[in-house]
Amino acid sequence: MPLPQNPRVFIRQPIAEDCQTLLSLHQRNQSFHFPWAFPPLDEPRCQNYIYRCQNDDFEGLLICHIHHHQIIGVT
Repeated sequence: MPLPQNPRVFIRQPIAEDCQTLLSLHQRNQSFHFPWAFPPLDEPRCQNYIYRCQNDDFEGLLICHIHHHQIIGVT
């Protein structure tokens, strides 16, 4: 499948500075995820997730809006 000519999102690895944004998103969407996913809901667990995303044996990516770069999803 070819890539769209005008992408609206991009993906990237999370970094430590994303922790508070991720926590806010996870906490606001907790009922949406339950019972299928259990994202980190406190800072130590979120930092651990971000650390794991930097390892070669784990893939965690953020979906970000192409224009304002805000995080709009996690994969």
